[in-house]
Amino acid sequence: MSVDISRLAYGLRARCAARGFSLRLGYAQQILAASLGYGSLAAYQSSPEESPTLDAAAHLFVDSEAAFDRAKQLSLNPPPFLPGEVIETFRELLPRAVLHASPGDLDGAVRSFVDNYVVNHEETAGQLALINGYGLDEVYLPIDDIDLSSLPPPGQVEAIAIEGHVSLELDDERPYSGHKVEIEATLTIERVTRQGISAPGCHIDSAKLDWNW
Repeated sequence: MSVDISRLAYGLRARCAARGFSLRLGYAQQILAASLGYGSLAAYQSSPEESPTLDAAAHLFVDSEAAFDRAKQLSLNPPPFLPGEVIETFRELLPRAVLHASPGDLDGAVRSFVDNYVVNHEETAGQLALINGYGLDEVYLPIDDIDLSSLPPPGQVEAIAIEGHVSLELDDERPYSGHKVEIEATLTIERVTRQGISAPGCHIDSAKLDWNW
């Protein structure tokens, strides 16, 4: 079953009811819209930044503090456990999504994905095997901060070029044969909600041992 804001709202209501806090469906939707970066449900529903469902979300920033503030704006006298129940609602209904506490955490997850993908790719590994070295020394794959607000709307993919290198520690007891593999790669990101993206993709365009030594 697809997961949209209505289904999330039913889930949040049920979780809150189990803890003795009654929450109307409309209020639950308002609270969840706030957690996804909107001042109101109407703003969420009319936004071109949104997909019909959240099913494709692989990384999602859920702003539980904004959700709590929205509940206070609605004069609901929200209990302290409400932010946690908002998080758990997303976790229960979107179990494949990685939830993040801030945009910076999401950004960091994407960077880690790129680093791991490049280092473990067969093209990189093949070039690293030519080096008389041991153990990673540096993984330098610079990416500008990922500004979710600047990504195109759902259905359009952002391609980000990356140029950097992966290097190994030198083995002083063996002849030097270079220590750095120059990398050119492309990161692809698609937004599925204002604060969430589908699983990022990466492609190695070039991995070559630096012979300029």
